[in-house]
Amino acid sequence: MTDIETIKRAIVDKEEDLKGKMKSEKIIERELKIDRISTDAATIITGVRRCGKSILAFLLTLNKQAAYVNFEDERLQVEAGNLNLILEAIASLKGEVEFIVFDEIQYINGWERFVSRLLPTRKIIITGSNARLLSKEFATFLSGRHINYELFPFSFREYLNFNNFTPNVYLTRDISKTRELLKEYIKTGGFPLTFKLGRNFLVENYKDIVERDVIQRYKMKYEKVLKELAKYYISTVSREISFNKLKNILNVKSVQTIKNYSEFLSNSYLIFFLEKYSPKLKLQMISPKKVYCI
Repeated sequence: MTDIETIKRAIVDKEEDLKGKMKSEKIIERELKIDRISTDAATIITGVRRCGKSILAFLLTLNKQAAYVNFEDERLQVEAGNLNLILEAIASLKGEVEFIVFDEIQYINGWERFVSRLLPTRKIIITGSNARLLSKEFATFLSGRHINYELFPFSFREYLNFNNFTPNVYLTRDISKTRELLKEYIKTGGFPLTFKLGRNFLVENYKDIVERDVIQRYKMKYEKVLKELAKYYISTVSREISFNKLKNILNVKSVQTIKNYSEFLSNSYLIFFLEKYSPKLKLQMISPKKVYCI
């Protein structure tokens, strides 16, 4: 079992890592506004892997009485019944704190009861990369006591800010530079780490999302089908798709399998679907959807 001293080291290491990033890397203000955090409801920040959730959560508690706990750290693999050790470690390090950030706490089965117990006395921020944060158990134990926010990679406006460029729409040279930056943005996307590591990061992040946030998370039986489906969606961005046609293309017996796998990919924030507009709800549901990649 993980001991308190190990937990303390994990907490301190992560906080120092984040402080180092704040000093050495360019950090911009995000467009997502989270104005009020209270003990009445947990603040939940979800979004695709590596879009900046951890940095945003850290910024929200900067210069405040706060603790940051990252459950992706292998030293924090604790059972739900032992989560109180986290509180003991925080108390030993910092005394009383106003804020606690739990990063990727969904890896701990039964975490919802723990957070529910803390809420009346702590301001809780939770970040995570998949929809398990919105599970049925969460809805049961924190019904009406959570506010959800979705963070995405940089918008083009944020990308311009990151590049220290505020265009004057009436200047020809600024219009030209904006177009050049737009071309680069379309090519590389808005993931912050892409600007540091290059396009190879996108390939590795894609693999991590498929493997960790989908295959491992949902204990996939037909991994090959899932990977082929993900690749198909990525290569047909903005086009209409039909689950029945995909069933035949991928040689799958049941269309429900395609629907389920598509939902898993959407829950991981790899893709999202846009329904055809119609004032008739039935027509929206049965019409082909368009798929987009985040």
